[in-house]
Amino acid sequence: MIRITVSDPDTGEVFETKDISDDYLIICEGTAEESSVQSYANGTHVITVKNPRPRHSEPGA
Repeated sequence: MIRITVSDPDTGEVFETKDISDDYLIICEGTAEESSVQSYANGTHVITVKNPRPRHSEPGA
C-alpha cells in the first residue's frame, strides 16, 4: 500500500489523502484532463489524458 497526499506547495493546504493498494491513481494538473477510459475484459485499461496547451521540451529531454 502507498499513501498519496495532494497539497498546495505554496500554502501547504492538503486537498486529499488517499491510500491505494494494487490500484492506480491519475493526477491531472492545470489544463490536463482525463478524456477517456477504455476497459477490457482482461483487466487492461487504456487511459487518455489530453492537455490543450502546446508541449515544450524539458531541458535534457
